[in-house]
Amino acid sequence: MDLIFVLMVAIGVFAVFVVATAFSLKSSMELHKRTMDAVASHNVKHLDDLKPEDKE
Repeated sequence: MDLIFVLMVAIGVFAVFVVATAFSLKSSMELHKRTMDAVASHNVKHLDDLKPEDKE
């Protein structure tokens, strides 16, 4: 009986870890997407600031 209880607790802890990891990855991917969008927008706005040799 004690072994079943320990196994159930271990599965519960693992499930919480998986959910926390998934949430963290989702948040990280959203931040990455916003950052890349901001960088792309900045680059488009400043294309004419480049010297001709920088555009190659």
